[in-house]
Amino acid sequence: MFEKYKKEIIIILIIVIIPLILIGLYSVFKNPVSSKSTKNGDMPYINVGGKDTKAINEYIDNIYKTYGTNKLTKISYKTSINNNIVSVLIDINLYNEDIKDYTKKFIGFNVKKDGTFLDKEELASIYGYSLVEIIDRVENKLKAFYEDETIKGYIEKEECDFNCYLSYARGINNILDEISLVIENNKLVVYINLSKDDINGDKAYFESLEEPYKLILE
Repeated sequence: MFEKYKKEIIIILIIVIIPLILIGLYSVFKNPVSSKSTKNGDMPYINVGGKDTKAINEYIDNIYKTYGTNKLTKISYKTSINNNIVSVLIDINLYNEDIKDYTKKFIGFNVKKDGTFLDKEELASIYGYSLVEIIDRVENKLKAFYEDETIKGYIEKEECDFNCYLSYARGINNILDEISLVIENNKLVVYINLSKDDINGDKAYFESLEEPYKLILE
């Protein structure tokens, strides 16, 4: 019986299966990042195949396990697709039991649509920047904060110079370690991890600023 209808069965299978495969491929191409629900918030999952995809998803999972131990910590993410690059920025509102308040931390990463991971230097070079240039731009932004805080009386220059300010007030010992690079609206954007511990009341100063942790490279 099968032999009798073999040709018809093959045709039906082709008509049904090929469109499903194409729909699946289109869905992955159009939505290379999907969400998984966790107790602390939605977690991104990279759908595209590639040599680095498995390691990236394991890295993401480890981030959520590491920072999600406290149920008060909230984690979200946003994605941006620019040509062949998928950018993911994980936004962690980390609850600090010692100060009974939240500290914001960013972790960003970028991957090509073929599943290849792009490190900071590779991404920066695509947009015509070196890491040295980016670090200088971030340092200038932080120096502007420092000068403004000294003018407003939060920091005394005689007691704490810029290096002291970075380490003690902002929790930054190495700028490169505390920045994430992502692409937004086809522009290279830097997110800076700024510890906003209340130093002589300067928490209110940072809360008055619009996205002080964000630097768009024009």
